[in-house]
Amino acid sequence: MIIHRFADYAEQPWKNGQGVTREIARAALDDNADESAFLWRLSLADVGQSGPFSAFAGYDRTITLLAGDGFALAFSGAERHVLDKPSEPFDFDGGRDVHCTLLGGPSRDLNLMVRRDRAQADWRVLRGPGVHDLPAAGNADAVIVFCLTGTVGVHDGGGGGAEQLDRWDTALPDPGEAATLDIGPDSAAFCATVSWR
Repeated sequence: MIIHRFADYAEQPWKNGQGVTREIARAALDDNADESAFLWRLSLADVGQSGPFSAFAGYDRTITLLAGDGFALAFSGAERHVLDKPSEPFDFDGGRDVHCTLLGGPSRDLNLMVRRDRAQADWRVLRGPGVHDLPAAGNADAVIVFCLTGTVGVHDGGGGGAEQLDRWDTALPDPGEAATLDIGPDSAAFCATVSWR
């Protein structure tokens, strides 16, 4: 099981230069030397101003508000979606033109992006208090557990022991082993599997 702590996430500019991203984890797309190409990527983004999102053609994108007042996403064709409730993911085509309008001050969000022609992501939000089993997913490239709020204990079924995640920490359990989540009161976890197509 791999653990990534929020304090260790490194900042980097958005692809379009309009904001800051903290990349948490990614899987390379074969041996492609192009660092902008990946099978999947999980990251945090700080949205400090209204403006366009970077385009990621060929990728499915799941975005989840973590902190702040949130924002409205305006897509071509007059489609609009408002993200103003934390811990409620929203899926969209990462290649679409989308303009973000802040609803108040700066906001922070979680992004999971998956290469559509190579893999797919299935996700759910689990809320505490309670214990939840994550079955083994042997055909998955990755299992992701991200602590949205509070604390989440992750028990690795492969004998790797247990780790506690605090807010915005991430665990990547072994896909071949079952895991158990102990989610504390007023706590929630974003859980996803990324599987080959």
